[in-house]
Amino acid sequence: MLATWVLPAERSKFSTIVYSGFQIGTVVGLVASGWLCSSTFLGGWPSAFYVFGACGLVWGLAWCCFVYERPEEHPGLSDADLRMLRLHQESVKGKEILPIPWLSIATSLPFWAIMATSLGNDYGFYTLLTELPTYLHDIQHFDLDKNGMLSALPYLLMWVFSLAWAALVDVLTTRDKVTIVTVRRLSMAVSLYGPMIGLIAMCFVNCNAVLAVAALCLSGMLSGAVNSGYLCSHQDLAPNFAGTLLGITNTLGALAGIAGPAVTGAIIQGRESIWAWREVFLISAGLYLVTCTFYLVFISADVQPWNDLRRSRGQSNADDKTSTYEPI
Repeated sequence: MLATWVLPAERSKFSTIVYSGFQIGTVVGLVASGWLCSSTFLGGWPSAFYVFGACGLVWGLAWCCFVYERPEEHPGLSDADLRMLRLHQESVKGKEILPIPWLSIATSLPFWAIMATSLGNDYGFYTLLTELPTYLHDIQHFDLDKNGMLSALPYLLMWVFSLAWAALVDVLTTRDKVTIVTVRRLSMAVSLYGPMIGLIAMCFVNCNAVLAVAALCLSGMLSGAVNSGYLCSHQDLAPNFAGTLLGITNTLGALAGIAGPAVTGAIIQGRESIWAWREVFLISAGLYLVTCTFYLVFISADVQPWNDLRRSRGQSNADDKTSTYEPI
């Protein structure tokens, strides 16, 4: 939907606004869950499930009532705005259903770059999201109330930084200071190499709570640039199939998100020590390094030919018909 509604030069800004909901939702969830679990409201810990489940239902109903898939379907959109969107989005299909070019997608190096960085990013993100409270409790010895606040702090900083970073790169792109692909590379370098350094630093803070929280906050904050990075690349490569591409990479990321906590649990089970947590941090840091480097080398911001194979073939046939050849 973002590929349909947002101009190419503004994708970083609007994608960040949308995806930053992950961060602010994490902040609210961690803080509220800690409070709900320690209260007597609706039986204590079950209240966290009741409250957030109810919020999801309300939000889902609002989505069904107020969201439109395409600009043409929105009753309040002016003709001028509709013409502007159509003018700048020639690579986006109309209502027709295009065949999904599975083979072209599977053999696209830029798409493999997105999948790689999705795997690395989500492994580290979900590992910290699910295991950070355990680390703060077992190693830094924070109680439940402080644990919730401190666990939420990196994601609050991530949310703030993501909006600031998006505003910066939006200014740079609109003034033609940098290209779109440069924005994507810079964003991913900041959002993965930065946290990688923070996680390595975590291996040396031992039981110094102040340094541990500082390193975690730095890692979380810099991760905010990811919203202007690979999460926009699906729209860059193939606006017509951005949803399909995101579905594939999000599935891979979800599997990595399952693997991360499982691996962490296997490492620290029965040996809740700083040495065990160092292994956890170094695995995530190594994945950040490898997957981000792969992304930087192979990513592109150009619309791929398989975005609309019928148009590409039609253009090729037209070129063949209009070409002239010198006699040999």
